Amino acid sequence: MITLERKYYITFLIVILILGLFVTWYTQNKIIGYKVYSVDYTVGDYSGFNLDEDAIHFGTILPETTVKRKFVINTDKKVLVKMNINGLKDIKLTERSVFLEANESKKIELILKTGKNITEGYYHGKLIITYYKI
Repeated sequence: MITLERKYYITFLIVILILGLFVTWYTQNKIIGYKVYSVDYTVGDYSGFNLDEDAIHFGTILPETTVKRKFVINTDKKVLVKMNINGLKDIKLTERSVFLEANESKKIELILKTGKNITEGYYHGKLIITYYKI
């Protein structure tokens, strides 16, 4: 015989399972695309440029430096665009999410600001841009 307490537990598990399935389905149907870009910089005792086009490079910089890189997001559909930087705590985005109408463009800046006590070396991470259907 199933106790009342056990019925509540089973009902709770079923509700959690249904909610999990709904959230998974909903997010999969809302995401219409994404792009991942490598982002990197080197901290050294000199300043230098890296003009390669295979990633977003900030080059070699000194401690206590601020450097900006601009990029443009455009779309042919009405979308919500969310951007996130993974692995680089010293880089910030001017905007983390924007709404774009069809055929609209938006300029975004990545701002790298290093502190006085940053360790010399190579730093790299990812810029993830996700497009959501509105």
